[in-house]
Amino acid sequence: MENVKQAKVLVVDDESDMLTLLAKVLVKKGGYSVATATSAEEALERMRTDVPDAVLTDIKMPGMDGLALLQQMGSIDPAVTTILMTGYGTIEMAVQALKDGAYDFIEKPFDNERIIRTVGRAIERTRLLRENVQLQHRLSDQDQQHGFIGRSRQLVRTVELLRRIAASNVTVLIRCESGTGKELAARALHGLSPRAGRP
Repeated sequence: MENVKQAKVLVVDDESDMLTLLAKVLVKKGGYSVATATSAEEALERMRTDVPDAVLTDIKMPGMDGLALLQQMGSIDPAVTTILMTGYGTIEMAVQALKDGAYDFIEKPFDNERIIRTVGRAIERTRLLRENVQLQHRLSDQDQQHGFIGRSRQLVRTVELLRRIAASNVTVLIRCESGTGKELAARALHGLSPRAGRP
């Protein structure tokens, strides 16, 4: 849980008293690192230089509102989890916010404990989404090894040998014990060769 306490939260509200209150609650009760913004435009600027783990934003603000901010943030980091808050909530607004990708919808005045719990879950969601993206990148990197999974010296040498052989126009016999990956090696050899697009 220690690394969650180091998480960064961006709070966006055009009311300075609300910003101060939320920042104090999140720092004192949650132990989070908190940045604040008084408008959606300022929040986007902050996100471009320092992406938070969660965003807590008001919906009704002059200029760009919280729903528009939610959509814009996705282009900076789609994994960032956003909680919307408002003093003028309706069921329809809450449903629309959730459909647009908000993690949660909180009405003002709110309970401090609920804010801390909700922000904690939002940060955990962001971290899981980011880990998932990293895992997908690692798996796609392994796909570059044409189905082989691993980083051992022998495997790297085997894949390199298959690359060199694939460029030639010779018949290849692959021999080894059952279950060691002969078919995988044959498919990799074909995939690396100039004949990859043909049977």
